[in-house]
Amino acid sequence: MIHPTAIIHPHAKLGQNVEVGPFSIIDEDVVIGDHCRIESHVRIHCNTTLGQNNHIYHGAVIGIEPITTIPQTEPTYLTIGDHNVIREHVTLSRGTNKGGSNTTIGNHNLIMLYVHIGHDCIIGNHTTITGSVKIAGHVEIEDHVVIGGLTPIHQYCKIGRYAMVGGGSGISQDVVPFALVSGNPLRYLGLNVVGLRRAGLSSIERKEIKRIHSILFRQGLPLQKAVETLHELPDSEFIKHTLSFIDKSTRGLCRKSE
Repeated sequence: MIHPTAIIHPHAKLGQNVEVGPFSIIDEDVVIGDHCRIESHVRIHCNTTLGQNNHIYHGAVIGIEPITTIPQTEPTYLTIGDHNVIREHVTLSRGTNKGGSNTTIGNHNLIMLYVHIGHDCIIGNHTTITGSVKIAGHVEIEDHVVIGGLTPIHQYCKIGRYAMVGGGSGISQDVVPFALVSGNPLRYLGLNVVGLRRAGLSSIERKEIKRIHSILFRQGLPLQKAVETLHELPDSEFIKHTLSFIDKSTRGLCRKSE
């Protein structure tokens, strides 16, 4: 159902069973997949693609121009996957030419009210981004991450999968996978035990992740020595992922403990 007050550019492409509410505006070169629900007063800017079964609430602004002083000489894009819930007054930026031209949001994410996601960010799947989180440009958030409300995230930071960030924290360093962090300045509090159990990881898998974190955080090792120690452990998916994450880190790891 398309409300008669909605404005949809003739070059926008809408899939089957798409709802568009009152006074929403959809620009040219927008693609919206099947079964999406766009509520009232939503603005979807050009070069935005939505997958299927997304629900966008009142007043959200999707695919805004990147907030930067550098002019964009080529088109930039925002790509959103399937089954996402984007709540009231969320703002999502397109990418920049310098950053690869694309902001990407995966599947099954819950993005709560007043969240801002900046240009060139990569958001994974099954994340929960709570109200008023502000995410600067070039941030990468892996799968199954939970971020508490009122948290600012510095540009280029990375947050590993199954990490949990306490509300009101200030993120200026990278957060390793499976970590529980909180505070401003940010502190490592331990494993995200509740998240790992909810994910269905076995006691053996949780024990292995605990050993990885013990080497990184509990033994007082310099980071280089901790990484060398991890390389000496029997190979596993969790070690590979953690080492790959550390290798890609550019902001430094949050390793300060309470």
